[in-house]
Amino acid sequence: MTQILNTSGSNSKDYFDLLSAKIGGSNTGMLLRVRDGVEIRGYNKKKITTQKITIGSYNEGDLEAVEVGIRGYNKGSIKKAKFITIGSHNEGDLEAIEFVEIRGYNKKKITTQKITIGSYNEGDLEAVEVGIRGHNKGSIKKAKFITIGSHNEGDLEAIESVEIRGYNKKKITTQKITIGSYNEGNLEAVEVGIRGYNKGSIKKAKIITIGSYNEGDLEATESVEIRGYNKKKITTQKITIGSYNEGDLEATESVEIRGYNKKKITTQKITIGSYNEGDLEAVEVGIRGYNKGSIKKAKIVIIGSYNAALVKAEQQVFLSANIRGGDVYANEITYAGFKINAGIINAMSRGDVITHEYEVGMVNGRRLIETLTLTCISEKEKWEINAQDVVNELTIFSGGRLSKEAMLRLRYQSGELRSITYTNAVHSPRRSRRFWPFG
Repeated sequence: MTQILNTSGSNSKDYFDLLSAKIGGSNTGMLLRVRDGVEIRGYNKKKITTQKITIGSYNEGDLEAVEVGIRGYNKGSIKKAKFITIGSHNEGDLEAIEFVEIRGYNKKKITTQKITIGSYNEGDLEAVEVGIRGHNKGSIKKAKFITIGSHNEGDLEAIESVEIRGYNKKKITTQKITIGSYNEGNLEAVEVGIRGYNKGSIKKAKIITIGSYNEGDLEATESVEIRGYNKKKITTQKITIGSYNEGDLEATESVEIRGYNKKKITTQKITIGSYNEGDLEAVEVGIRGYNKGSIKKAKIVIIGSYNAALVKAEQQVFLSANIRGGDVYANEITYAGFKINAGIINAMSRGDVITHEYEVGMVNGRRLIETLTLTCISEKEKWEINAQDVVNELTIFSGGRLSKEAMLRLRYQSGELRSITYTNAVHSPRRSRRFWPFG
């Protein structure tokens, strides 16, 4: 029995129970139960069983070793190896305990602890950790960590994390997903981060962050943040959009849009940093810019600049600047620090003045009377204050001056209400004031 096979040429014979084998050319014979290692500088077509195998070209036979290195590619099966390195690509099944590295691509199933593929994968991968520097077209299962350098067109299932530096076209199921470019497939994860944009569906995620924009459906339990814009429906607990939204939004708690919104938003609270052109339905609505859509069922509406459409609120509407061309309906409106509790007051034409006298106290046994004056300054203006159908129910909780704690119920139909003036019956110049609550 030959203990060591060492030849500068090729081998076509079968050997059993060798100590080691070194073949300068190619191998077409079986090398079984080699104790230390087998090195073939050419290619291998038959089965080899040993501790360590190195093949310089490619392999078409079955290999069983603790460590296998193929500088070309593999078409056969490699089983139970701890370490496998293939320089070009793999078209056979691989089973390793610890590690498989393929510098080219893979077309068939790999089962191991860790897989690194330099180019792309078209086969199924099962590992604790998978890294693909190119792209993936096959299925990855049971991996804790998956990293894809370019893009993914296959299904991914990971326990903890998937990172795709390119884009993804198919379903990903994991705890956390990060996509560097964009996604066109379905994503299911606790946390999803997309640095580019999304065209597919994201479901059941607690946190979603999209760096550019979204054209697909998003469903999250807790939060969605879009730094660009969104074109389709979003359902989640909380939504933050950095630029603008062109789709429907549904959130349980809060929607914040730093840019603008063109479609319907349904949530508990809405904050829009710039302006809104769509319908808003929320308990509380805050618009720092202006609004051209309809606001319904809100208890509190805060408009920082102006409103150009219908606003309906059950309790409070805050208008701190101009109101242009829209309707406001609310139980309570605050503007320029005033609140007035109203009866029926109508002012429908230019110069129409409505006054209301009220007692502010006693001085030397004389009652001090002040007069609230509301003046219509434009023919285009149509506004009315409605409460109990009698003018004398207009009350001011004032003391000696116009109170900031009074209330009014106002229906503002069109035009601009530019000023509110009031004077008092004592005719003191210091007690007569004009307010320009809308800038």
